Amino acid sequence: MKRKIINEIINLWDPFGTKGLAPKDEYKDISDEIINLFNEKKYDENYIKKYLLNLCASIEYKNESSINELYNILYFIMNKF
Repeated sequence: MKRKIINEIINLWDPFGTKGLAPKDEYKDISDEIINLFNEKKYDENYIKKYLLNLCASIEYKNESSINELYNILYFIMNKF
């Protein structure tokens, strides 16, 4: 269930800016990696935020505020949901 939700969030976030042009599972590997980063517990918040920031091809999301918001949503799903 978490995997499906995380995948939907990453698809909506669309860090490569390819909405409507790429297959629906374009971000599956990224979603899997995000889940792994949270599950392994050896990666801290700053590491995960840096990973997310480095994914952004679109300048629209390449800012601290957007990354913090995305991280908080992902954190909630992974730890509270």
